[in-house]
Amino acid sequence: MKIVVVEPIIFEKQAIVNFASVLESLGHEVVVYSDVPASQNEMILRIANANIVVVSTYQMPAELLQQLPLLKLIAVAFTGYDHIDTAFCKAHGINVANASGYSTAAVAEQTILMILSVLRKVVQMNKALLELSSRKGFLGTEISGKTVGIVGFGNIGQKVAFYLDAMGAKIVVAKRDSLPNNCKYPVLPLHDLLQTSDIVSLHVPLNNSTKAMIAARELALMKPTAILINTARGAVVSSVDLAYALRNEIIAGAAVDIFETEPPLEASHPLLNAPNTFLLPHTAYATQEALSRRLDIVLKNIVNWLNQKPENIVA
Repeated sequence: MKIVVVEPIIFEKQAIVNFASVLESLGHEVVVYSDVPASQNEMILRIANANIVVVSTYQMPAELLQQLPLLKLIAVAFTGYDHIDTAFCKAHGINVANASGYSTAAVAEQTILMILSVLRKVVQMNKALLELSSRKGFLGTEISGKTVGIVGFGNIGQKVAFYLDAMGAKIVVAKRDSLPNNCKYPVLPLHDLLQTSDIVSLHVPLNNSTKAMIAARELALMKPTAILINTARGAVVSSVDLAYALRNEIIAGAAVDIFETEPPLEASHPLLNAPNTFLLPHTAYATQEALSRRLDIVLKNIVNWLNQKPENIVA
């Protein structure tokens, strides 16, 4: 089979060489690209004859997929897969496998970083110091004693709760259909969680039920001293409504790592000029350890699929 890695999935060159060598030793043709396709036309040229495609965050809508008659497996080098038209894949016999769990620790750790950066006013203090100012006027707050609402209690949400619990926070969890049975924390409807939490941290996938789940109405329920953390998906939050809430002191601050589109953002993006924000260019998953785990999972997903023992199949 022809296997195409259509965009970069790890920075270490030898690791991707080893990845390709394993698959080539099994008799398959492997093509690896070191840059992101510049257009959908270029994407089609790269994968027109591919049976298996490895993709990270590149969008694969139906209009692209319908031009790939030989495609049998999309190996997503990511936990989320909302950028893949899974309905089309299911209807046309294309399997989709994700790299579930590779970035749990990385995202959870960066969530803590983002919370602390807002609570301790790291961005503002750094700016002041670079402008030769003093610490005068800066007074942060602590995680300990805060009520943290976790929205989405999968692997990442549970890891975040574990870290915050150890730091002295009180954890509450949003009621959702996917909530595990062994949740040891109080479970609240989202409406109540937003009203009671000092910190709200989002860890849900993007689907019809979570798109714009945090918008003007939900932000208005939050405490004026509360902060919002998003490491989930950009479209889970209305950026326009969040920027308005920050400018009008409806909530106190926000930290965002994920947007509606991959950075670089357009200069007009509403959050770029919002006060009390800590913005990152979609890096929560990006550690050496996580990317190494991701490559291992993608390789295992492909090999198992080839051996008719598929794992991590989401479509």
